[in-house]
Amino acid sequence: MRLPIEARFGLAVLAALQLLTSAAGIALLARMSPAVEEILTQNVYSTEAVEAMLGARVLHDEPGFTTALERARGNITEPEETELLARIERAHAAEAAPGGEERLVADLHTLGEVNRLSMVRADERARSLGLAGAWAMALLGVAGFGVTLAVYRRMERRLLATVVEVDAVLEAARQGDRMRRCVPVSRLEHEHRLAANLNWLLERAEREGGFREDPAVRATLLALVDGEEAPVAVGVEEQVVALNAAALDLAAAPGRWDALVGALLAGEAREGWTLTRLARQGWRVTGTPGLRP
Repeated sequence: MRLPIEARFGLAVLAALQLLTSAAGIALLARMSPAVEEILTQNVYSTEAVEAMLGARVLHDEPGFTTALERARGNITEPEETELLARIERAHAAEAAPGGEERLVADLHTLGEVNRLSMVRADERARSLGLAGAWAMALLGVAGFGVTLAVYRRMERRLLATVVEVDAVLEAARQGDRMRRCVPVSRLEHEHRLAANLNWLLERAEREGGFREDPAVRATLLALVDGEEAPVAVGVEEQVVALNAAALDLAAAPGRWDALVGALLAGEAREGWTLTRLARQGWRVTGTPGLRP
């Protein structure tokens, strides 16, 4: 049958989209975390080393300057840092020369600026990565929503519409409509087969259990009740099968008989009328002569 295959395929697509969205979120976080860590390890440490060298120069702390310089050398992340660190080392060694202090401070400032620009670029890359990941997950979410709507509409046309039609036919049969039959709402083979099987059951129920007027049975019923002067109605369940001559004289509005019989079968009392239960859901209603239903 096509319907189960289509249903399984739609659910499989939805599950795949959900897994893909989860995987995209995990991949985004896994890539953003190293990007943030890169800013710390590659640039912040170098900037701290520049600040330490400047502080050591102010305090004339030679060992502190040397230690900070080694830290900066051990964390080179930009190509221009190598030349800058060599110039800083030469300027530090020749600080007593004219202009040496100014060149040292300028090179330290340049080294700090290089690392700050590198942090800005790394931050932009991390933002771009986060934005791309957010858009990717949003698109996956929209795709999942679209597939959900498509699967729902398809299920509605292929399954729910069929269920509604079958329910309407069965409800009509329950209400006494013996002519209503199931009509397929699409061209699917399984739906036509379902409609044919249901219609076959309805036809079979009509043939085997439905009321069909048999001339001999009707003649027998009329012979039993026509000899009485009082109005008499005979039926099965809530259906009037036969009325005698006295009852026919009163049946100007046949709907009144249905209302009377329904009330008596429901246990309500009607003055002048008597209900007698017969076998197999049958009944007999006898009234006072001349009394209308």
